[in-house]
Amino acid sequence: MPSEEALALAGSRDGLVIAPAGCGKTYLLAEAVSCSKGRQLVLTHTHAGVRAIRGHLKRRGVPTEKYGLTTIDGFALRYASSYPALSGWTTLIPKSDDWKQLRLAANSVLQRKAVRQVLLASYSGVFVDEYQDCSIGQHRLLLSLAEIMPLRVVGDPLQAIFSFLGQSDFLPWHEVETHFTEVAELTTPHRWSDRNEQLGEWLLHVRRRLIEGEDIDLQQAPIKWHRATTQIEQVRLNACLGVKAKKGETQIGLRKWRHECHRLARSLKGRYRAMETVECDDLLDWSQQIESSIGVDRAIQVLAFAELCIAGIPLAVRQFGKRIAQGAQVKPRRTDYQRVLHAIGVVRDVPSLNCVLGLMDALTELDHELVVARDELWREMKRVIREHGINSGISLRQTAWTMRNRLRQFGGSADPSALGTPLLVKGLEFDHAVVLDTADHAEAESLYVAMTRGSRTLTVVSESPVLVRSKPRFVLHKVGSTSYRLDTQIERKDDF
Repeated sequence: MPSEEALALAGSRDGLVIAPAGCGKTYLLAEAVSCSKGRQLVLTHTHAGVRAIRGHLKRRGVPTEKYGLTTIDGFALRYASSYPALSGWTTLIPKSDDWKQLRLAANSVLQRKAVRQVLLASYSGVFVDEYQDCSIGQHRLLLSLAEIMPLRVVGDPLQAIFSFLGQSDFLPWHEVETHFTEVAELTTPHRWSDRNEQLGEWLLHVRRRLIEGEDIDLQQAPIKWHRATTQIEQVRLNACLGVKAKKGETQIGLRKWRHECHRLARSLKGRYRAMETVECDDLLDWSQQIESSIGVDRAIQVLAFAELCIAGIPLAVRQFGKRIAQGAQVKPRRTDYQRVLHAIGVVRDVPSLNCVLGLMDALTELDHELVVARDELWREMKRVIREHGINSGISLRQTAWTMRNRLRQFGGSADPSALGTPLLVKGLEFDHAVVLDTADHAEAESLYVAMTRGSRTLTVVSESPVLVRSKPRFVLHKVGSTSYRLDTQIERKDDF
């Protein structure tokens, strides 16, 4: 039997549920979809969110014909690309600067009566996850959907971390409250039930203190605390390696920037692996570089790509390509080096991109202590090359884009022991979480997201056992704010 909150959300036309971290938001969405009439469109922001929602829907036994699930931008791309004459959208592979224009293009398509009829024939209503992460452009797009059918949303203003990426496109939370009617607020920390209930209750206490701008004392908390010393990098390594994860349990280490995760993954020698974004710009860029090069230059590009992903490749091997390009005689004695050299020769002499796979395999088979710190990037490149061999009518870069774009609809999977940023792990749950430096999380929102990822244990690294943060943005904006409506025809240039 669905909960009262799920029934209230499903039965509303403009319902809003406030959902603190770990309080059953994704489960509530699955419940609401299951008890809704007709087929529902379910939208979220990240491929991690897609995967989480799909898992809950599957476990609840909701048939796939009862819903469509994708990211908001994936939905926008689909409709803008499907009606290019109406949208004016012709970009096959959007880059970071294109997404604002894409949302505007998709919104123009949704204004057409014929397109609205198509949507009504496909769906009876819409659910949107993580609404606090919407940009103004996404919000306007969703308001257009609300004109067609019921639009119900869940969110938590204390988890609004995407807003710090695009200040000019930031959607104030009071605007969400203007357009939607709150039907419930979740209050039970389900994530920690039967795992670490004391931690769950403490994190609800932390939430209240962050909203009020009060200090957080870690000394009596049900967590493990490490003091950040002058040997901070070693402290971080010890914090990660000190997690007592049982077989089958997951763990996440959190830093602010992805390049910090990449560096730490190398130092941890494969115990943790760095997560990649769904766009994975490095995959797109290196796909283009490898395909556009020929002969020994292609081999040099593959060796450089390997150096990016793998720690421990010997300098002599990394220089094979350049030495061959310079006309030097390369005659290694070691058998594993000879295999790499042979694979380089094949890449040089045979134009097929499939030969790159042989060189990649030879590199990972080196008899050295190698650390594939960026395992996802390495594996994805191999998958892209294989896929391109089957469908070579498009470029390698476009193949990479197509494969990563599938994650927007079907989701991906995180490594059991991963390093990521709050933006990458948003919506994900792990057994153990390690906040590797609270200085990374200067805003209350980022700190809250980081601290609520682990369901069994939380480890925190900080200079002081007392954390001081300003009130979150949605509280500061609410004080003395004047609400302005965004569903007008007036559009400010800096919004897009």
